[in-house]
Amino acid sequence: MPFWHPNHWEMLMTSTGAAEPSSENALDRRAAQHYAAGRYADALPLAQQYAELVSRRDGADSPQYASAIWHVALLYRALGEFSEAEPLYVRALEIDEAALDPEHPAISRDLSNLALLYKNQGRYAEAEGLYQRALAIAERAQPHNALSTAIRLANLAALFAAQGRLAEAEPLLRRAAKMVTPMNAEYSAIINNLAETYRLMRAYEAAEPLYKEALRVREFQAGPNHPEVAIYLDNLGGLYSLSGRDREAEPLIKRSISISETALGPDHVLVAVRLVNLVRVYIAERRFEEAKQLMERAMAIVESTVGRENPIFVSTSDMFARLCFAQGNWPGAVDHGRASTNAIIHRMLRGGDELGRSPTGKAVNEAEQSTLQFRCLIKALYALSGGDVVETDKRGREAFEVAQWAFNSEAARSLVQMAARGVKAGGALSDIIRRRQDLVSEWQARDRTRSATAAKAPAERDERSDVKSNDRLAEIDSQITGIDERLRIDFPDYASFIQPVPLPVEDVQELLSPEEALVLILDTTEEAPLPEETFIWVITKQHCRWMHSHLGTLKLVELVRVLRCGLDHQEWATEADKKRSLELLDLNECPDDGSRPLPFNLEKSHELYSALFGQVEGLIDGKRLIIVPSGPLSSLPFQLLVKKRPATALPSTFEGYRDTAWLICDHAISVLPAVSSLKALRAHTADEGRAPLDYIGYGDPILADDDGLHRCLEASDESRPTCADNLADANSADVLPVTRGRRRTRRIAKLDQVFAKGATIDALLAQIRSLPALPDSADEIRSVGEYFRPDARLIRLGNDATKADIVDRSESGELSHYRVVHFATHALISGEIETMTLRQAEPALVLTPPDVPKNQHDNGLLLASDVARLKLNADWVVLSACNTASADRLGGEPLSGLAQAFFYARARSLLVSHWPVYSDIAVQITTACFAELDRDPDLGHAEALQRATLSLMRDSLRADNADNAHPAVWSPFIVVGEGGKVSSRYLSRRI
Repeated sequence: MPFWHPNHWEMLMTSTGAAEPSSENALDRRAAQHYAAGRYADALPLAQQYAELVSRRDGADSPQYASAIWHVALLYRALGEFSEAEPLYVRALEIDEAALDPEHPAISRDLSNLALLYKNQGRYAEAEGLYQRALAIAERAQPHNALSTAIRLANLAALFAAQGRLAEAEPLLRRAAKMVTPMNAEYSAIINNLAETYRLMRAYEAAEPLYKEALRVREFQAGPNHPEVAIYLDNLGGLYSLSGRDREAEPLIKRSISISETALGPDHVLVAVRLVNLVRVYIAERRFEEAKQLMERAMAIVESTVGRENPIFVSTSDMFARLCFAQGNWPGAVDHGRASTNAIIHRMLRGGDELGRSPTGKAVNEAEQSTLQFRCLIKALYALSGGDVVETDKRGREAFEVAQWAFNSEAARSLVQMAARGVKAGGALSDIIRRRQDLVSEWQARDRTRSATAAKAPAERDERSDVKSNDRLAEIDSQITGIDERLRIDFPDYASFIQPVPLPVEDVQELLSPEEALVLILDTTEEAPLPEETFIWVITKQHCRWMHSHLGTLKLVELVRVLRCGLDHQEWATEADKKRSLELLDLNECPDDGSRPLPFNLEKSHELYSALFGQVEGLIDGKRLIIVPSGPLSSLPFQLLVKKRPATALPSTFEGYRDTAWLICDHAISVLPAVSSLKALRAHTADEGRAPLDYIGYGDPILADDDGLHRCLEASDESRPTCADNLADANSADVLPVTRGRRRTRRIAKLDQVFAKGATIDALLAQIRSLPALPDSADEIRSVGEYFRPDARLIRLGNDATKADIVDRSESGELSHYRVVHFATHALISGEIETMTLRQAEPALVLTPPDVPKNQHDNGLLLASDVARLKLNADWVVLSACNTASADRLGGEPLSGLAQAFFYARARSLLVSHWPVYSDIAVQITTACFAELDRDPDLGHAEALQRATLSLMRDSLRADNADNAHPAVWSPFIVVGEGGKVSSRYLSRRI
């Protein structure tokens, strides 16, 4: 069974628990004794001799010979000789599949061990399918061989952990641990793997007792000098080192090295792994000369045994870079950092061709798992450059590409997949690519369910459902294989389009217009001896600048939290929230009186502007800004940054915010999830056919009847209440909270509220129907619709605003005919990630729930997974709902899962919000955007939003609209995606 190692050295080459227990029928007595004692080199020639005897006695196609060569392969793997082990494992599997029943345990054994070899080589996609097959065979053999099932569960969990799929790994290990006892040789391996999962989760306190128990049991079973004991010593020592307990770590790691050198030889790759762990301790204790000697020895061993693209090489070169980094040896830090990150990149690109390969579960890719390595390389490159703010030199251009590897967001991948579908001129091929992507998504969703099911005991499962799901997985595999054959012929460059690779500066400049500037911002933490800092690249058509700010990750988090206290009433919702916000702002009282503005700190906003843009004001002057933010900055709209030092930090009145020099006054702004998104939106989709119709809008879902506030959908236009009437009535209604007297927020529909009575269809329908109505959203949809010809628009309100209506129009292809798709409703989005996980829920838009649901999914919620299956061809999707721009947590993945899903469904641009928006302001902002586009069809989306916002701010000059000057009112909406003008006008009312 595989073990994992601190610092992501998952691949340990010893044989601990990796297979069924050794048998004297497969190895002669002397080989078995050497093997049990960890003397693998002594056992190997004996095992080879035995295999030759079996071949002559039983034949080279017999199961007996398969078992014999399997043991030879086992020893090769233990000795780190993977190239020798692989053909023997493959041959053993071929023999057993030809000679034995498909359910025979030997086939499960063969599959599992070949998968382990692939995992050790970082070939995770190939390993997963083999592990799943091995587990399925073992499960069907229960209760006759529960131990085999436990081994397979732990193997699969180890693979998940290596890919960052920790939430899937932990329950599998918990179940496996319950199936074994300390009497089993596999017990220590399984609880060690569970400990390692907790370590990867940074739950060090939970990991420590498990590591200690694994060490105690294995030392008792195998003796103090067995090579497998070295694994547990090293793991516990590694945990102590990560916890800052270096004095406790050192003797454990040194003992582990001594055991490994004696048992495996001084040049075994596992010895190098142990040496690197000791280097970590020496770096912490500033024993640099000793660390350098160990590092040079470890690197020589790794390069001579596993090569330069193996995960162990990645980790070893990274540690060498960290040693140089700690010494301030910037040339060395750059050289070794390049070696480490280049290996990661090569591995990712090599694995990027999905064609002909079964899909795997949704993993955190290696670049995402190694983002610190990319960030440290950038810090070293900047230190080596001397830190001047000049035209970007060769190092700055290199750093620009390295920074892009540190992003790798889900939204960026969604845009690239969307672009791949449009790179060929539509038609059948585009449909096939979409079909493949959808099948992979379905496979991954079912695979997550399969993993969760595997963590349950057989008595707790629905066997019929399991069989049906597994059959569907096999069917998907078959369909993808057929699609891949077609793509190889008709789209041989498909793989290069679905891998979002960084863009060089020159390529970005080619894609920009003279009026645009792209700004890439990457925050970093403190890495001694360098402080935390943020790096900024500004690229225009002719220039590129690279600079740094003293504000790093922690300071940015603090600043964003301070600023959001002045923007979002949710920051003051509970007593605990109020206390935290008051402490952040250094205030004594809470602004709970509607006559006073939320305390937005203008001084802090100016500080952030100066740090990010103060050094390049001349370069960006008059430009539309395309911003690619990272970390905490993804949770803040940039338009509210203050360009000039304010007279006062916290104005006491709304009027005090009127004359502020906001960034949006001089710049239209759009946001991209990654630099590669620019190419996905412009180069790959430039020749796509645009949708023939203009507008479809959904809003005003039938929800709670708000004491007469609910609209009469059958009323004529003359008798229908106006937006102003609805707002006036709302002020007297107790059912909706009133903010600042005349305004009411668009009520947040929280996930824990919607799922308060469970996730059954009846419970969900009851809770969804109880959400507050949004009568003014009908005015929003109708008002925007007025900017389009009647024969080019479709408005769906009330009973027509249903999930079924959207899905039916998508499946018929009609939905892809509209260039603007507009939703005005509730959203279940951010801040509820734990609830989503517990309820197995997703972000969603709320539509009219059905009177009689067709099935359990027909509940009025348009989930992110539903959105991803829609077939759009939209220039702009407007999500006029709460928090649709927000990450699930501050500094988390940029954009909500809902926004990401719309990109995948083929939206080129989104209008989304960062916090709960005021209903009347949502109406004014969205309608004003389209009014501006109607006046000037050559405007881009970002300019339209800028003009609409400035119009709203000017409206604050009216006494009754003074609060329009406050950024909480005008700044929540942002444009994500293409902010420039579309290739052809779609506002056709005047044509």
